[in-house]
Amino acid sequence: MGESSSDIQEHIVAGVRPYLEALAKAQEFEIPGTLPTLNEYIRQERSNRFAGARMKSDSTQMVQQVIMAAKLQPMETPCHIIFSWYLPSRRVDLDNARWGSKAILDALVLQGVIPDDSMRYIVAISDNFHVDRANPRIRVALITAPSKAEA
Repeated sequence: MGESSSDIQEHIVAGVRPYLEALAKAQEFEIPGTLPTLNEYIRQERSNRFAGARMKSDSTQMVQQVIMAAKLQPMETPCHIIFSWYLPSRRVDLDNARWGSKAILDALVLQGVIPDDSMRYIVAISDNFHVDRANPRIRVALITAPSKAEA
């Protein structure tokens, strides 16, 4: 005979529980405005070999200040990072806009939120893109990934 309705429900709840627990430990923060695009970085690199490095350093430092203000705690790893990019217009290539994730990940490491930005500590990165002309920003969510034993 098949499983009873309550057995099926228990099985579903057991499967979903690790994800709900991970969401309960999630942390997020918001970066006002935009970060430099890949094209802007390349333009700076070509104009002066130190200008590109300075642009990336400035972006990373700004994100570090946002992280400090958000009072993020060290994450249990591995984790999933979700970027929600609210861009001022549709006239930006998505891959150019998301280049700012480099500064964000480096800032998370420098602030001790994650130990490193390698695949050992980050198992997934997701991007969502929106247009908000009045309030461009980047929302970053960090979610502890359930272990394979839990999932």
